[in-house]
Amino acid sequence: MAKDVCVKWLAVVALVVGAAGCSTTKTSMEDVQKDQVRAEAVRAKAEEERANKKQVQNEAYLDQVPAWAMEVPKPDGSGLYALGAAEAANWSLARKKAMLEAEFGLAKLYRQELSGSERSYTNERDDKALNTQYTALIDKLVTRVQVVGFEVVKQDVRALHGSFHSWVLLKLPYTEVNQVLKEQRSESMDASVRAAF
Repeated sequence: MAKDVCVKWLAVVALVVGAAGCSTTKTSMEDVQKDQVRAEAVRAKAEEERANKKQVQNEAYLDQVPAWAMEVPKPDGSGLYALGAAEAANWSLARKKAMLEAEFGLAKLYRQELSGSERSYTNERDDKALNTQYTALIDKLVTRVQVVGFEVVKQDVRALHGSFHSWVLLKLPYTEVNQVLKEQRSESMDASVRAAF
């Protein structure tokens, strides 16, 4: 009989301990869920603060961009214009990069080719669900061209956010464009004459 009481007593103790364990597990799961919610709120707030900081930096940058660099002049009666903008840790490198970008911009204005492709795919399944895909590709190729005789209209270099930012506006007069085109025609004519002999 004492044995039966002891077994019953152990069963009651095991039940109480088990119930307490389940209660602790439930509380722990609730705590984990609360911690996850709090962590997500902290992450969201940090992301919002980061986005706001980036917005302030971008607005400060735009305030520093020279007004003339915000809109490139359209070709007028005297020539073509191109803008170059660059950033570098060294002010000299920033100027060189901006100049190269502007020279490439001039080359694009009078000697570029475009090629492209466009694809569309639609597939309907038995359950009437559509599977669609659209792809467009445009290549801009600038053939080899001489960019000589350009003028630097405006240029500016500023230190901002720990690096140097450079802007340069170039103008290529139509007289120079015409000279280059004449030279290219002459070279192609010479090549065709040499080929004839």
